[in-house]
Amino acid sequence: MAITIKDVAKKAGVSTTTVSKVLNNVPTISEATASRIKEIMKEMDYHPNRRAQNFARQSTRTILLVTSLEKNAAFENPHMFETMVGLQNALSKKNYSLNIVGIRKDNGLDVLRDVITQKSVDGIVLHISIITKELENLIIEADFPNIVLGCPEYKTQLCWIDNDNTLSGELAAKHLLSIGYNTIGFIGGRKNDIGSTCRLEGVKHVLDQQEVTVENEYVQLGESSIESGYEMMNKLLKSKDKPDAVVCANNYLALGAFKAIQASGIKIPEDIGIVTFDAYPFTKTTDPNLTTIDIDVYDLGKQAGESILQILKKPNLKIQTYRTLATLIENGSTK
Repeated sequence: MAITIKDVAKKAGVSTTTVSKVLNNVPTISEATASRIKEIMKEMDYHPNRRAQNFARQSTRTILLVTSLEKNAAFENPHMFETMVGLQNALSKKNYSLNIVGIRKDNGLDVLRDVITQKSVDGIVLHISIITKELENLIIEADFPNIVLGCPEYKTQLCWIDNDNTLSGELAAKHLLSIGYNTIGFIGGRKNDIGSTCRLEGVKHVLDQQEVTVENEYVQLGESSIESGYEMMNKLLKSKDKPDAVVCANNYLALGAFKAIQASGIKIPEDIGIVTFDAYPFTKTTDPNLTTIDIDVYDLGKQAGESILQILKKPNLKIQTYRTLATLIENGSTK
């Protein structure tokens, strides 16, 4: 005969309500009592019926991550997995599960509408890359718990969390100036790449404060790829007075720039220094290793998980903030 919650409560000498609170991690139960009850559950081989529990409290204890999952997505956005790990770990500590769904521009509204209408999850975490005004309107009108990974480029009622890309750009520029580089170039993604644009703003802000001029030809924008980084670096190297350091908006651009510099016979870091962002995937594959402004994407996912759980507890809570900070990891690509 299956062990029930009443059996556990009887052996522990407590009420079924107390056992239920332990199962749901209610903080009013003392740690000693909770530990004793959990030990008794283990001894009795008691396994709660999660489906019945969720039905009783009208909760699925599931959060949905909505993103783009096209072919090669893991290579084009290598940080998504680490963000997912941080998100899942934060949720699992509170006995929540994480589901993942990939959407496209032509089916996003239908997928989200079904999720919200059926209430198949308690809340949704959305990657910034799939956010549209139509999706926002759907979520806001349904008043559905949400948080976005990344800051939208327009004013929004959605909840969001992001790292501070502008501050990250400032860190890169300050580091280069502090160790003696004087003319700094920038290689970034297209103008609609929010992260790249904010990092450029941070670089320019520091240079303006130090009265260091950024020549227009020192700012190169294009595709966020190795090939594009190679081409844009070659343009900088052909400048009449080429910069003695370059900030690359991501690892792919940095690897392309690194290859272009090596092909030209210019020495790194003696003749030109390189700083990039994010610790992976290429910062340790070059010789010398790339100096990087490390964006802790695991922590971003973790903070997003904790935030969506706060929103579930307090439905009127609106979170719009930069919660993660970058750190400088100095390697051989700068003096």
